[in-house]
Amino acid sequence: MGSMAAKITAAYFESRNLDFMISDDGSSIVTQFELENMDGFNVFIRFDDGDHTVNLRTSSIITFPETKMNEMYALANALNSRFRWIKFIVDEKDKSLVASDDAVIQLDSCGEEVFECSIHFAKIVDAAYPVIMGIISV
Repeated sequence: MGSMAAKITAAYFESRNLDFMISDDGSSIVTQFELENMDGFNVFIRFDDGDHTVNLRTSSIITFPETKMNEMYALANALNSRFRWIKFIVDEKDKSLVASDDAVIQLDSCGEEVFECSIHFAKIVDAAYPVIMGIISV
């Protein structure tokens, strides 16, 4: 059946000429952003069953060795203090840093809402990238 919010958002993305793929089950969308400070990254957009909320999550921003785990937790905390609206997360399983955001949406305007959230989300990740690389390269 799929998510009505995903269908509406996909139609809106299409009207804005944004490349994306909708999942086979129609419950999520994947899109990619090319940014100023970093090469492109995927944004996974997942809609809840009731079409009331959406979660945005990046693919891996960076990966790191196990020995850097404590430094990555400190980095995530620093990023979360500095950049509001989204959260940076240490993925222990994949040894990577990702970003995530949750938003409440309304079905009648979710296409534009998710588009604007996605752009804002990507800009924050892009602004954080030089900070991340500054810590990693030390």
